[in-house]
Amino acid sequence: MKLIICTNFALPFHMGGSERVCQQIAETFVNEFNYEVTILCQYGNGEVIHNGVSVRSCGDASDHDFLSLLKGSDIILVYSDNFFRLSTILENVDSIDGKKIICPVGLNRIRSNLPQFKHLSNLFFNNIEKIKVFTHSDKYDDSLYLKQKGVNFSIVPNAIDLQEFSKSDFNFKEHYNIKSDKILLCVSNFFHGKGHNFLLPVIKCLSRRTDFTVLFISSTLSIPLFNAYRSSIQENALRMGLPIKFIKDIPREHVIQSFFNSSAFVFGSSSECSPLCILESMAAGLPWVSFAVGNVPDLAGGICIDNSYSKIEAGNVKLYSTKVENLLDSVDFRTSLGSQGLEYIKKYHDWEKVKNQYKALFEQ
Repeated sequence: MKLIICTNFALPFHMGGSERVCQQIAETFVNEFNYEVTILCQYGNGEVIHNGVSVRSCGDASDHDFLSLLKGSDIILVYSDNFFRLSTILENVDSIDGKKIICPVGLNRIRSNLPQFKHLSNLFFNNIEKIKVFTHSDKYDDSLYLKQKGVNFSIVPNAIDLQEFSKSDFNFKEHYNIKSDKILLCVSNFFHGKGHNFLLPVIKCLSRRTDFTVLFISSTLSIPLFNAYRSSIQENALRMGLPIKFIKDIPREHVIQSFFNSSAFVFGSSSECSPLCILESMAAGLPWVSFAVGNVPDLAGGICIDNSYSKIEAGNVKLYSTKVENLLDSVDFRTSLGSQGLEYIKKYHDWEKVKNQYKALFEQ
């Protein structure tokens, strides 16, 4: 079976939640189900083999050359309606080989009222009987919109490889020169809306304490706008005198150990589907604080705050900081929530179970 995954960003060129999801699918279907898998991405540099998966950038390819890359496929998975060649696929849906599957990851373009996306929206709904659609949650904007439009879709949850998530002997704090007793962790790239700017005044509220360091872990992105946003957050944190350490582009195994060496995970995002970073926090038994975005209200192991409090206002910041402080002040509270989160992952978001849902989706 030949599977082609189409996505704007992919490992090893970029690291992020969607990149991890696509790579997890690809590696599993190569190594366990003997598929031939290629990931086609917009941003990158040439073609590489990453953990047995062919990853090829095609941002400069013409429509004709892009369509040539899809020849002979059994399954084409488009991950996000933001994929830059989704219109090309839908315009040629009858002549492209294989089953076409779309995970809209928000349907941000198809739901948009902007005139430049009207053609894409028409293509999507005019060809809806020729494609399969799945989402990661029935609580996100994409699934709610699909229900409203009467579109049938499946749900395949995001999932964690629990074999990957285990505490090692690696001395994380020593390696990254962290002296404080506690760490508040945020693993998230610097996209607008991810809430780093909300967390700054929250940390300011807590800065009378001297027992914690905030750790922002991210990756360098190929789009200058987002790297500039990271720089602005870093400059503001320095100006405010906040105990924040910014780390980027670290090995995956170090990212995993950051979860096991922290006291709580803090997430200020105002829009998500099924945030992988929260699931990773749960897999490490690390309690979290987040707004009620996407399927977060359904999760366990953390403190969920109504999304109406996500605006940067004094009362909202105080509420969030109080929730974080409750975790910092109680080992028992942190341990109890962390245990609940891990058990929830084992029950509903274990990759060993979820991978078979993908197999059924691809082969049914």
